[in-house]
Amino acid sequence: RRISHNLMPGTLLKYGIAAALEEFCDEINYSGQISTTFQQFNVDEPIPEHTAFQIYRIAQELLQNVIKHAGAKEILVQLIDRNDQLILMVEDDGIGLPDDFEKKPGLGMNNLKSRVDLLDASLNFESHPGRGTTFTVIIPKNWN
Repeated sequence: RRISHNLMPGTLLKYGIAAALEEFCDEINYSGQISTTFQQFNVDEPIPEHTAFQIYRIAQELLQNVIKHAGAKEILVQLIDRNDQLILMVEDDGIGLPDDFEKKPGLGMNNLKSRVDLLDASLNFESHPGRGTTFTVIIPKNWN
């Protein structure tokens, strides 16, 4: 049941992407693994189900990577609706990315890039050794 919920959470279908991301962050908090904060700014639902699902899966991948690799104590997840773009930011206070990060993408990063491409979005990151990493996904709102 938990696996199927994580694949397509009912909250996403019923209440939208902002509520689903908040619920996912709350689940991470309750697990005690890492402190996770979710913020949303001006998110205008409804967002098409396909788009919302891809955003959710991108956020899942980014958060799971932070938990697994970053050694972070805190994660901040933001969903921002700005003009003709929806912006997903995942920021952590972990160890930063290795120097060869872009040269040796793993399965998770390849999966992430595929999902970003499906949305005609862009993926950027900024990493500071010992101070954390910020991933930013900019999704054009071309569904109107």
